[in-house]
Amino acid sequence: MKTSIKYIIYYLLVFAVFITNIFFYVKDRFFYTIEDLPEGQFLYSSMSPDNTRSAEVYRIDTPRGSAVRVEVRSFNFSDKENVVSEEKNIYWAVNKSVVTVGWEDNNIVTVDTKSIDVSKGETYDSRKITVQQ
Repeated sequence: MKTSIKYIIYYLLVFAVFITNIFFYVKDRFFYTIEDLPEGQFLYSSMSPDNTRSAEVYRIDTPRGSAVRVEVRSFNFSDKENVVSEEKNIYWAVNKSVVTVGWEDNNIVTVDTKSIDVSKGETYDSRKITVQQ
């Protein structure tokens, strides 16, 4: 009788761990958005070749270590002032403290080894490990 109770408790614990893992997998896969990232500490920015966009790099210290966020800002120069018309997070990587950012052309940003086409709305999120549109 004691053995069967031990097996029941064991199977309930295994089932609870299994359900918990499924819950966190679904939460991580479907409910993280790259637009809800913390601000962080500004490191540097890089202007596009035509000077209409800026890729700004921020470092965020998290409980798990450093992370890096890259935000692209588009400017509208039709007015006399430099007005930011759009801000969009395009890159998020954990376990990094700095990245290199450059522009291949006016639409493609290279962050470390990832090429991201901002005109197509692409983003990179290391939690999802793909470049997404």
